[in-house]
Amino acid sequence: MLLPAAHPGEMNLTSMNGERRLRLSEKFMDPPGSAKPDCLIAADIANTLKAMYARDGKADIAKRFEGFEWKTEEDAFNDGFRRAGRPGVGPIDSQGGDTGYLATYALLRKAGNNGVQLPIKRVEGDKLIGTEMAYTDGKFDTKDGKAEFKPAPWNGLPKIVADQKAKHRYWINNGRANEVWQTAYHDQYNSFVRDRYPSAFIEMNPEDARTMGVNPGDVVEVFNDFGSTYAMAYPQKAIKPGQTFMLFGYIRGVAGDVTSPWVDRNVVPYYKGTWASIKRVGSVDDWKQSISYKERRFA
Repeated sequence: MLLPAAHPGEMNLTSMNGERRLRLSEKFMDPPGSAKPDCLIAADIANTLKAMYARDGKADIAKRFEGFEWKTEEDAFNDGFRRAGRPGVGPIDSQGGDTGYLATYALLRKAGNNGVQLPIKRVEGDKLIGTEMAYTDGKFDTKDGKAEFKPAPWNGLPKIVADQKAKHRYWINNGRANEVWQTAYHDQYNSFVRDRYPSAFIEMNPEDARTMGVNPGDVVEVFNDFGSTYAMAYPQKAIKPGQTFMLFGYIRGVAGDVTSPWVDRNVVPYYKGTWASIKRVGSVDDWKQSISYKERRFA
């Protein structure tokens, strides 16, 4: 069964990042045809199943599908926000009870891109007052109220990754850069970023680069038993010999092409590092003339 779902931009969404900042991203166009937000598709399925089981006299099973009377994305958000234990001090209903609608779309819309950091403490006028720093009172969500430091022993590299060390010289750390939003899914249309990084860069030790005859702006191939990719050489004094850092998830030069297929027990792939070899492919004069290769780290 295929159900037509709306894309981002065709529906209202809320998101929260690593600093607990909740934002509203509003739709800027209507979805085509009968497409609708996935949360409302889920509600339609739940309500259909509820009606079917109720019609068959199976009230106990029908009860499992209660609570999906959602008509809008905000209905789904409000329901989920309350279930997550975030009612806060929302508007008071006619019986004097907390409605739980503290972070409404209207208030999030006024908050704009700044959003609000959870948990929300209160509303002042039309402004949501969040929590910039958590646990400043020294009380934690534990039985005795004290912070707990739990050991997390490192199990070493997965064997399939570690075995590459005998064949390849360089450790390839993969990660993000502040200048590139996430995995460049927006910045691929941003000429300011694309001009700065026409290809994924690979930071490498200057002496390692010299021994390979690699200069800033050269194109290098990164390869191992899993595959190969290419990158723009970016020598940096801060990088240790034998180590590199490559921008991952970029439009040109995919670091994931050289990572292993290994996944952990949670089916999370090990995609942030791998051993590989590096060789110079050639040079792009335009890159050398138009791109700065100054130290990227602020001292």
